[in-house]
Amino acid sequence: MVPEFSWTGVYVGANFGGTWTSQSAFWPNRIPQTLIGNFGHDGSFGVGGFHAGAQYQWSNNWVLGLDLAWFSGFDDTQVTGAPNTGCPNVAFSCAAGVASVFTVGPRVGYAFRDFLFYGTGGYASGEINTSAMSAGGIQDNLSKRRDGWFAGAGVDYAVWKGRQTAIIVGLEYKHVDLGTATMISPVDGVAFCSVDCRTIRTSADVVQARFSLKFDPITPLGPVVAKY
Repeated sequence: MVPEFSWTGVYVGANFGGTWTSQSAFWPNRIPQTLIGNFGHDGSFGVGGFHAGAQYQWSNNWVLGLDLAWFSGFDDTQVTGAPNTGCPNVAFSCAAGVASVFTVGPRVGYAFRDFLFYGTGGYASGEINTSAMSAGGIQDNLSKRRDGWFAGAGVDYAVWKGRQTAIIVGLEYKHVDLGTATMISPVDGVAFCSVDCRTIRTSADVVQARFSLKFDPITPLGPVVAKY
């Protein structure tokens, strides 16, 4: 007779993986208007971060929880745009990136022995940044945090189970959509989109390995079942 493992509990951990960002920049007030105004800033980066959450296993196999996560790139995530230099004026080089992302939302899963398969989604917040440089130095370096949403799925596996704790490893995919941010350069001297400004549409696809320590203060031993 041994305790059956329960996914009920709270957990904290670290995550590592990669993200593929898709950013589209548009310069609405370029002069003259015949210049190229649409640019792509797509990139891929290694990311790492932390997560925490709580969950409860009910009705035998179903698990309902809440997960919070944060991650950021290991290096500078700004990517020079295409075509040309990413700027309407080819004398400048323009870049865009996503500095960090925070997500929080529910997750619903189905437990099968030591595995938990789940879907998740909810609120996302990301720091969008962009810069323009010339031979004379930095023209501007702008940053704005944008709200959005995310959806994803994952699988967890309990690699070690103690009386009140467990070590969990998992693999998770998320799609993050941060909408469109309007970036206005202070050199314009105005609060609206004048000449040196652009709108940046941002989304990202993230795949991460997750390593968690789960603690179960509610049912530390779980139900006792016979194993043959």
